[in-house]
Amino acid sequence: MQLLEFLVQNQGQVCSKQNILDEIWPRQIVADDAVTRLVFVLRNALGDDAKAPLFISTIPKKGYVFLVTATPILSRKKRTLFVSACCCILLGILLTWHNWPTAEKRNNYEVQRSLPITHQEGREFSYTLGEGFNGYFHEKGNLTTLVITTEQLPPRVLIADHWQKRSLIIVDEHLFYIRFVDNQYQIIQQTLAGDIEVLFESNSPIYTLSMAVKTGDLLFNQYKNNNKTALYKYSFMSKQVNPLVLKNVSTPNKIYAHYYHIHQELLFFVGIDGRKPTIYGIKHDAGTYQYQISGFDKILSLTKGRSADELLVVGTHKFMQGIWSVSLETNEISLIYSHPENNITQVIFDAEKNTLDYSFQGQRVDLRELSLQGKQNDLPQLNSTLIDNTAHYSANGKEIYFASNRNGDFELYRYQSDSSLIHKMSNLAASAIWHYSFSNDQRKVAIVYSTDHIRLGVIELSSGKLLNSVPLDEIKFPLAWSKDDKHIYISEHLSNIAMYLYDSKQLVIKKKRAHLGLTAFELDPGEILAFDYQARRFVTYNFRTDELISMSDIVQDHMHLAPHNSYTNGKLVMLHYKNGMQKTVYRLKLAATATQRQKTLVANLLYSGNIETFSPSLSTLLIANKDNNLSGSIVSLQLK
Repeated sequence: MQLLEFLVQNQGQVCSKQNILDEIWPRQIVADDAVTRLVFVLRNALGDDAKAPLFISTIPKKGYVFLVTATPILSRKKRTLFVSACCCILLGILLTWHNWPTAEKRNNYEVQRSLPITHQEGREFSYTLGEGFNGYFHEKGNLTTLVITTEQLPPRVLIADHWQKRSLIIVDEHLFYIRFVDNQYQIIQQTLAGDIEVLFESNSPIYTLSMAVKTGDLLFNQYKNNNKTALYKYSFMSKQVNPLVLKNVSTPNKIYAHYYHIHQELLFFVGIDGRKPTIYGIKHDAGTYQYQISGFDKILSLTKGRSADELLVVGTHKFMQGIWSVSLETNEISLIYSHPENNITQVIFDAEKNTLDYSFQGQRVDLRELSLQGKQNDLPQLNSTLIDNTAHYSANGKEIYFASNRNGDFELYRYQSDSSLIHKMSNLAASAIWHYSFSNDQRKVAIVYSTDHIRLGVIELSSGKLLNSVPLDEIKFPLAWSKDDKHIYISEHLSNIAMYLYDSKQLVIKKKRAHLGLTAFELDPGEILAFDYQARRFVTYNFRTDELISMSDIVQDHMHLAPHNSYTNGKLVMLHYKNGMQKTVYRLKLAATATQRQKTLVANLLYSGNIETFSPSLSTLLIANKDNNLSGSIVSLQLK
């Protein structure tokens, strides 16, 4: 219905696949053939024929167009067909909606805040809850560490060696996990004292552990042959390993992600016979499967949810990867949480703390301070292994503002350097935050962000309330506010280069000056320090008199500069260029007379990541350091 509505709204115009992706699946990574499948479904619902279309015509290599009435007018029969089909689709959706509460209402998994549990370099995974302590693995390079944590004590390393490890479970004070190196696989039992016992070893890969609470057996799945896997059980009584026999049911060729649901007293596992996985639920003594749940494209892990008749599934459903709730009563599948740009690998519901704790693997961007002499300062809580970037110092330099996807969408946050506390400052639910600038009274921020469209907004910092917003044709850069906070200087640097004077309340353009950009520092009312891309110099420009005065010599490589490459305090300009990991920083002393101007090379730095901004004292940089190594962390979602 969304696709039909979108095509009708744009009837007569070609809608590209990207247009449709942006409309139907905003801010999501979707397979290339998703649009083709969706159009196929809609055509079937409308009774349309792709070869002789009445409604939707394919324009090769361009997209789809909804046929307009300028083509031969539809007969009454065809009009009736169209209206009936639309009504049927709409009626079905309405009936489904009426009887199908939202995921938030049905599962009550409303996320209030998202905070990283761990902050180390490398990858952290397989987070597991125990009685009095929790555990996880940390991997960096060829070293894998087993770590346990408690609320009172700092993390403690139980063992660190060159064995790779996975699938940690905790029973009482015993930890069980799989370790492997080369073609040697072992199931390990380890105590908190560090004593290790090898329960089972094999030359065939072992993938996942679970504990069958009712029988007291340790279950694991293992490679059998020809890409087949089977379930086995280790008996603590007999110390023997035997295949787990599923009576009177057909066993899938590939079995993985098994989990014993203590409330249901059922063993759940994922089985694959064809291309897509199915979740099976079975009792040990039952002759048939109690549950068979399909609909997922990919499944990584299973666990219990908040209610007894629910499973939490980490996987991909309808082209979206994330954490899903599956009702065992109705088989309904609903999304709880999706982590942008990263793959969630495992989740645990902690009923005591009312949190969802998940591990992920993917892109990492941390914020760090770097002096111009190259001394690095890691900022606690800003090494989040999420996407923290687009950072600015506050006017006093004691706080850092940054954009982050800590709660699933991008929001603006404030970090207090003295206490390391973080506060969320916006409620935009944005897919990206591009640039922002604070009012002189520090009460408001002008921000350019993306939701369904690119927008310019003004946020009240004390409440996070969006006071006003307007759509933009392309990304613009709010550079500074006027000293009386009545106007905002905003530049564009894409199809055109220009400086705009916006009214800060109505967000309408009052004046425009072509070729200006890069910086905007108000010297006097209406007079700013900016860069003239035509003259290739820094200048002062007066919006009232149209007077322009050169303040620097010609700047080389000016087309490599953008607003995030510069900072000015009205007297000095800091410029930085990058060539791969090489970052070069220059200081320009500005003056109306050429003899008083000066250009100085102040730093030549070697590191990965982008310079975000300079401190007010111009002595320190904020960098967004992207870690291209294997990375991932454990994050806690606090639920309402």
